[in-house]
Amino acid sequence: MPIQPKWLVFIVSSVILIFIAIFYLSNEKEEGIVIESFASEDALEENRSSEVEQEEISTKLVVDVKGEVREPGVYEMEEGDRVKDVIATAGGLSEGADSYSVNLAQKLYDEMVVIVPNKENSVLNQAKGHDDRIRINQASLNDLTSLPGIGEQKAQQIIQYREENGPFRQVEDLLEISGIGEKTLDKLRELIIVH
Repeated sequence: MPIQPKWLVFIVSSVILIFIAIFYLSNEKEEGIVIESFASEDALEENRSSEVEQEEISTKLVVDVKGEVREPGVYEMEEGDRVKDVIATAGGLSEGADSYSVNLAQKLYDEMVVIVPNKENSVLNQAKGHDDRIRINQASLNDLTSLPGIGEQKAQQIIQYREENGPFRQVEDLLEISGIGEKTLDKLRELIIVH
């Protein structure tokens, strides 16, 4: 028995409607996925921006400026800035400042204290003698290897410790370096300065 034309139209229409419904539902699911992927991209962007903010926070240095500057105080500086930059931020040198006693090219580090002496005190200090101690927080590899008991490997460890943990706060912090014990530290005490 052949299918009547009205039933044929009904069956074909039903099949077409089913295909349209499937197509429509599959598009809705894909749009949902697209929306979710945009949402996850937004979350990633927020994470990236917060990481950048944290990097910016970690590159800030807090420096205390004292002595013969126009506006002594504590200043927030950027990593890579130099002593001349923080002095400029502090209003520049005062009239009585002895600029020859300050290394204006020295790079700043966090919690650094910059003291600009006046000319009168600087002359008195020069009469007492120059401080030849090695500044452990700024010393180069060559400076460090000139110290007794410090070879190239220990000097590199000191520099690496500084870079990873920040400046040494006291002479005893050198005990954190592998191979530096109390005896070596006693030899170094009079030859180095932490600040």
